[in-house]
Amino acid sequence: MRCIGCGETEVAPNLQETAWPSESHTMLFEFPQCAMPRNLSEFVPEGKMDQAELVWKNKQRPEYAKDYYNFTNFTMQLNEIGEGIKEQLPVTDSRLRPDIRHLENGEIDNASSEKHRLEEKQRASRKNRNKTQAGWTPAWFKEGRNPHCGEMDWLFTEDYWNRDFAKCPDIF
Repeated sequence: MRCIGCGETEVAPNLQETAWPSESHTMLFEFPQCAMPRNLSEFVPEGKMDQAELVWKNKQRPEYAKDYYNFTNFTMQLNEIGEGIKEQLPVTDSRLRPDIRHLENGEIDNASSEKHRLEEKQRASRKNRNKTQAGWTPAWFKEGRNPHCGEMDWLFTEDYWNRDFAKCPDIF
């Protein structure tokens, strides 16, 4: 269960079994401490009911969204690499995946063969790790107790911001 902000505290929501109405793909959260039911697919308020501030609201999809898997503008921009960004990214950043780049450029055959190559590379890497029993250690996270809700979780180590990507594996 993930912690979600509610005013100055972090709380876990009560989830009802009927919280997933399949026809609308929404989920209703109820936070007893906030006394504020939330449909997080439409909006996200923050704070107590009488002082709630809107921190996010779902925007209308663009007219051409149906041609792009009904993605929102935000979703369509997730893989964009702006000017000067590429040099700051680790070589493992998903925005650098060559198969995705081919797909975005409409090169379906190239995307398919590149995806196959990447999957084979991953299988070989996993097989090699199993032979050496080296295991896998996350680069930017460590397992520990979440200070907000006290449960075991993956905690960000802040090492990413040092921009030392020398130890990043060649995954592409």
